[in-house]
Amino acid sequence: MKVIDFIEKFTGTIDVYDNYVEELSIAYCGEKLTEVGKEHFAKALQLPIDHFDTEILVIAVDEKGLSKNEVEERLALAKDLFESIAGGCSASDWDKWFSEE
Repeated sequence: MKVIDFIEKFTGTIDVYDNYVEELSIAYCGEKLTEVGKEHFAKALQLPIDHFDTEILVIAVDEKGLSKNEVEERLALAKDLFESIAGGCSASDWDKWFSEE
C-alpha cells in the first residue's frame, strides 16, 4: 500500500509515526487531496506504508538499499505532506491542496 491508497480510503484520525528518527509526528484526520494537491505531493504519495492499525501509520522511508540522501528526501516529502495537511502551510495553499470531504 502507498500513501495515496491510504489517504483515498482512510476515514478517522490516526497518528503518523516517523520511524527514521523514531518520534511521533502529527495526527492525520482524514482530509482528502484535490487534483492540485495530488500533483504537488506526487512523490510523497508514492511512498510505501510500512504498516498501520487503528492508532498509528508508519511510512517506510528507510528501506534497505536506499542511500542516506534518498532516505532523507523521502522523510522530507512525507513530513511536508502531513505537516501541510495539519495546517503547516498557508491557508491559500491548504485550500488548493486539500479538502475535508
